[in-house]
Amino acid sequence: MNKILLLFIIANVSISCFSGENIDKRDFTVYIPEIDIHVTTSKRKGGDFYVMFDNKKQITQLSDSIDYLKFRTGGEISIIFNTVHKDSIYIKFQFKPDSVNQVKYTYEFIDSWAWGSGERFYDFPGNKIENFKLKPQYRIIYIETKYYTIELNNKTLKKGNVFGGMQGK
Repeated sequence: MNKILLLFIIANVSISCFSGENIDKRDFTVYIPEIDIHVTTSKRKGGDFYVMFDNKKQITQLSDSIDYLKFRTGGEISIIFNTVHKDSIYIKFQFKPDSVNQVKYTYEFIDSWAWGSGERFYDFPGNKIENFKLKPQYRIIYIETKYYTIELNNKTLKKGNVFGGMQGK
């Protein structure tokens, strides 16, 4: 009888440990007031990762009426916004996006290899790379898609983990 009870407990614990398997997606939204833009990231089951942009509302669903980029998980993405030219978005990527839905914003894609020293977006006081500082008119979102970490201007907003945000609540 004790063995049956123990087997029942182990089975229930195992089921609860893997209950996160039915989660289809995880979303995280950042609002950047200087640009008046909502940026929603969405990590989907199956390895898809979306970055969506809208200035009117927080995005709750993927739609052809909003700007979005579709990537595969596993890479890093830096998204740079210009407070002067608010409709321009610069994307530095490790892997090219699988698809782009362009509605309102203009995109400039910068391959990681072509990034160079980043002088376009950064100041280097004393001409030293370790002193680099984002130029005042820019805001940057860094996204690590595998573990699902998100930073805005070098401040961590969402800390990723080994499960990549796909485990249960």
